[in-house]
Amino acid sequence: MACHSENKPFSCSICGKTFGRKESLTNHMLNHTSEKPYSCSICNKAFTLKATLMEHTRFHTEDRRFSCSVCKASFKKKYSLDVHTKIHTGEKPFSCSTCGQSFGQGATLRRHMKRHSEEKPFSCPFCDVKFKWKSACVTHIKRHAAE
Repeated sequence: MACHSENKPFSCSICGKTFGRKESLTNHMLNHTSEKPYSCSICNKAFTLKATLMEHTRFHTEDRRFSCSVCKASFKKKYSLDVHTKIHTGEKPFSCSTCGQSFGQGATLRRHMKRHSEEKPFSCPFCDVKFKWKSACVTHIKRHAAE
């Protein structure tokens, strides 16, 4: 199967990432253009990939079987309820090894760790400025468009 093969003949001309299938490269290129051709018919949120839209659509249709006993918020997955419950208990099991700050979710800790990193993976296609966060890069790019 091509996706698990070491042979990846399709290469991104922008970032150099390689792919085993042309379709994968085509989907990847949408990340660089910010094009989001797939829109949710319910809330109009747009997505780069059709598969991401399909996953999103389930959130509008699935039952929310798991309810919070404190605030009555409801969730489709027990894991989501468990994460939410930490808001009420104040539990913060994820700690930063650099500064000691604690977080209720591992994802929040991972996002926080960027503050301690010098890595700036997001770059402006119009100038040489680089950013730690995608949102800051997008805001910067919009300034170029306004010029």
